[in-house]
Amino acid sequence: LLFSYIIKPYKLADVRLTIARALENYELSQEILRLRQDWQKTAKETATLLESGSALSSVSDVPHILDRIVKTLCKDFGYQACSIELINKNSWELFIKASAGFPDEIKQRLLPIEGTGVVSYVARTGKITYLSDVSKDERYVVENPSTQSQLAIPLRVGEEIIGVLNIESARLDGFSERDIFILSSIADKAAAIVQQAHLFDLVARGKSEWETAFDAISDSIFIFDRKKRLIRVNTAGSKLLKQRFDLLLGQYCHSLFPDEERVNLIKRVFEEQQRVSEKIIVGEEEILMQAMADPILDEKKEVSGYVITLREIT
Repeated sequence: LLFSYIIKPYKLADVRLTIARALENYELSQEILRLRQDWQKTAKETATLLESGSALSSVSDVPHILDRIVKTLCKDFGYQACSIELINKNSWELFIKASAGFPDEIKQRLLPIEGTGVVSYVARTGKITYLSDVSKDERYVVENPSTQSQLAIPLRVGEEIIGVLNIESARLDGFSERDIFILSSIADKAAAIVQQAHLFDLVARGKSEWETAFDAISDSIFIFDRKKRLIRVNTAGSKLLKQRFDLLLGQYCHSLFPDEERVNLIKRVFEEQQRVSEKIIVGEEEILMQAMADPILDEKKEVSGYVITLREIT
């Protein structure tokens, strides 16, 4: 009786139904597994996009940010190698700004824009290029012997191409349409980071050059805001009043130049909205100086501040 089930007759229909249900359960479990893997992949992709997007608010360490992006693409997305390559407009060559998965000697190489490789082609044409099997395309430049497929995406700022995001996979046909879409979004973020850093450098360089020129002027220059508080002074102005920059900033115009009220210098600047020039006495030594006050006008043509230039009368 214990083993009676072995010889118990079964209906063929019941067996078929049982097998069908087992297959359905197996397919369902496989679908759940696939969905879980897709969800995990989407979570990683989203995290990478958010991370690269949040980097736009900080350009203090662009090489580190770009390095983080390429390493994330290799580690979390499973690609074999990845590089962000930028165009040197002086030499018209591509240099590697950040990379992961490539041999060390590759990191120092330069690619001519007019070269025959895929990265050069993308930098030259601005076209996304996907090699599903690198062995069948002569444009592939062997840098990783185990690479099976390659994707190169242009880094664009408006219509300008500033570089290329290059990704290599150890699998044949290693990039799906969805992968290309996600990686294109990451390329856009990387391009924005590079461009923002470039603009930041230009502004910083311009500011430094302006400050150098400002401090080199022999005339004493004082910049005031709408409330007549000092917000900027050059070296000559600091020496004239014999005070440090940090002690001068924030002081009111009338306390620095009491004699200007005698000639209504600043009052006239606000009323006339044009340069006003008068002679005033400045400092403890009561130096007679030519004072020129120029208004700073905002977009509404209203006075938002003014500049006083002092020149000693000889």
